Amino acid sequence: MKKLLIKLRDYLLTYGMNNYFSGLCLIPFAMVRKDIISREEKTLLRKYIKSHRPKRGKHFVKNRKHSNYYWTPSDIKPRIAWLNYRIKKETYTK
Repeated sequence: MKKLLIKLRDYLLTYGMNNYFSGLCLIPFAMVRKDIISREEKTLLRKYIKSHRPKRGKHFVKNRKHSNYYWTPSDIKPRIAWLNYRIKKETYTK
């Protein structure tokens, strides 16, 4: 899983976010289209994101319009920080 998380982080750092891909959940679809990951890897990555999502806290979006987002849509900093945290956790859980 660590390799997939690194690919996701690298994708974000390379391509950033836009109006369509404003959260982590849809980015694996773009990664499949660019042949960065397989469809199976996309499924694994999406399940991982969902099952390891951050706990509710001050970083969560307060606006009800964006209630499906963990962080403010298109804000890359908290997503990169979360990915770095999860990559580090994956390093030490093996």
